Amino acid sequence: MLYSAGNQDINAPWQGVWYAGGPGFFYGGHHRDGIPVAQGLYDSHGAGLGATPTRDGVHCGGNMNIPSGGISDVERIEMQYPFLYFTRNFHLNGGGAGKFNGGTGSFRVYMIYGSQDCSVSYRPYSRLPEGVGLFGGHPAGIGGIRAVYRTVGASLLERLKSGQYPIQPDQIDGDHWGTVAHPVEIKGRVNLPEFTIVADFVAGGGGYGDPLDRAPDLVAKDVRRGIVSPRIAEEIYGVVLSQNPAASDSVATLKRRQEIRDERMRESKPFSGTTSSLSDTVGRSTTWEQVLKFHEYLAIATNGKTEAIRCVRCGHFFCQKHDNYKLYALRRERDLFDLAQRLVPSGESYLGGYVEYTCPGCATLLQVDSFCDAFPNSKEPFHDFFQPRSSGPFM
Repeated sequence: MLYSAGNQDINAPWQGVWYAGGPGFFYGGHHRDGIPVAQGLYDSHGAGLGATPTRDGVHCGGNMNIPSGGISDVERIEMQYPFLYFTRNFHLNGGGAGKFNGGTGSFRVYMIYGSQDCSVSYRPYSRLPEGVGLFGGHPAGIGGIRAVYRTVGASLLERLKSGQYPIQPDQIDGDHWGTVAHPVEIKGRVNLPEFTIVADFVAGGGGYGDPLDRAPDLVAKDVRRGIVSPRIAEEIYGVVLSQNPAASDSVATLKRRQEIRDERMRESKPFSGTTSSLSDTVGRSTTWEQVLKFHEYLAIATNGKTEAIRCVRCGHFFCQKHDNYKLYALRRERDLFDLAQRLVPSGESYLGGYVEYTCPGCATLLQVDSFCDAFPNSKEPFHDFFQPRSSGPFM
């Protein structure tokens, strides 16, 4: 409603993740001096904020309910908890992709040190994407690792003494620091023996607009900063990078983005079976005038007799203003494993995925919704814009 009223000061939502569960924020036990530990970590305030119509979301900007809250200080955490931090940094691919990216959240890797009775709250993995993107932006970033890893304490300490330690969650398994220890039975809390390694992350923000509209130089800059991976740059943003330092290849990028648009057109079909509910004669009228732009790429237009939803880029007409344009957009389901290229740490598959809605005329990504396989109705086009049949404000 705010966007329809001309207000550009809006955000895509944040706190978007691909799965909840794993180690939580509430720890118990005693630290190395025997003082009780019974508190949560405020690393959660390192969440990314949602993107806007004019700029990216803020990286590690705060919690949705406490946007001015401060993230925990690592040195104080290590004083008060039985933790030794190996790293805390930007979460790679943590923000929702878009013309403007959602802010990335943070991740951390730390080891239990000096405690024999530390425990943490633990929840099953939901294996579903959370969050919402706006106008073609992705609801959340790609994956993240939230898991407990068992280690062999003696050999681990020898490696640490040599100056080695994992600085990315993928290195814990890949470089044989530890193995995932997902509980067989979850009773609310999990013991964390000394030298256990914990990997955790904080959510990012939702994206705004079609990722293919993002400036290639911004994507290359995000890759150099470690916020976006080269694979996601090419697969989601359609940006092909040169090597060392990463910079966008303009010719190859134009070709790759056209390939992605062709894939959208080829692999998608409308839910209703047709790309428009309007007759050809209505669409051929040359007297259409835009009445209200309610979406980055969609507006209501009128020819004096009919009010219809059309694409502001290519002029494709979807339907009358009170109908659901998603019924006539090209629709494609995306598998989360194909995007993340890994399962959740428990080894289980995802329970849902994304549905992309694309303009049939120009292949612009209009909306990315989430669905859950356990609820078949969640795959039906959600009518998230509403215009009453009678005159009145757009909702």
